[in-house]
Amino acid sequence: MNYLKSGLQRAWNGIKQHKLLFLFIVLIQIIVLGILIYLLLNYPTQILQDVQGIMEPLERANYNATSIQEGTAFTPEIATIFQSYSSLVKHTLGLLYWLGGIFIILQAWLWILSLRLLKISIEKSENFWKKETKNFFIHWLKYLGIGILFTFIPGLIAYWSLNSFFNIEAENTTFTLMGMVGIFWLCCYYLQCVAFSLLSLPFQKYWKEWGRIAFKKVHQNLLVAVINFLVLGGLFAGIYFLLPLESLFPLTLIITILLLLAVVLTRILWISCLQSELKEVRLNENKLNKS
Repeated sequence: MNYLKSGLQRAWNGIKQHKLLFLFIVLIQIIVLGILIYLLLNYPTQILQDVQGIMEPLERANYNATSIQEGTAFTPEIATIFQSYSSLVKHTLGLLYWLGGIFIILQAWLWILSLRLLKISIEKSENFWKKETKNFFIHWLKYLGIGILFTFIPGLIAYWSLNSFFNIEAENTTFTLMGMVGIFWLCCYYLQCVAFSLLSLPFQKYWKEWGRIAFKKVHQNLLVAVINFLVLGGLFAGIYFLLPLESLFPLTLIITILLLLAVVLTRILWISCLQSELKEVRLNENKLNKS
């Protein structure tokens, strides 16, 4: 449990030393959540309307083969269907562009700046900002590569799997496949979060250290993940149950602010604990080498 204690202490020291950076991270997180709320309130409704604009004319369409052969139109609303389809494509692509932009830009900044916040001892030299900018973009390139490896490629695999077996008649088989895809996604997300936490490592040692932390320390990582999940889940549940109660709106607002801060703090704690684990691994290796 030393890694938890060390991770908490390291996270607290980082926040105390870099208060302005912490506030900036919180500000970016507010922007991210604001955009996500906007997308949630708008795009699903628009996409549903587009789907209805396609399905309703098709439900009223003429499916009588004899009638169609005699010259009766399949549906007089074909223009409406094409218009709804074009709108569906537009709104779906728009949602994907927004989510991609959040992932590539804002979410990347949150991880990179959280890593920077945990860098306690910093020597300021004449080329300080030049080095900081260079490191930022190096970390960003690593982030994009990891995102492609653990998000884009698994997304294509999941899409291909579901698309290939979408017409399976047995419901049990379909649910099993969807469950396997869900577990596959969770595994990829875990590996990605470990990889994001180690962005500051030199590239030569990166994948070796990632493998040791991701697999050999999986039990410790899962404990940190469970703690984070319980904190976020508890706050989210509080908002869910209090939201319909107008008389308790001030309490709901307070819990919402706490949830926002918790999202930032749990990410910082995750990174800090994984870095503490890496430090423990290196210390143990040095002891073995000396002995």
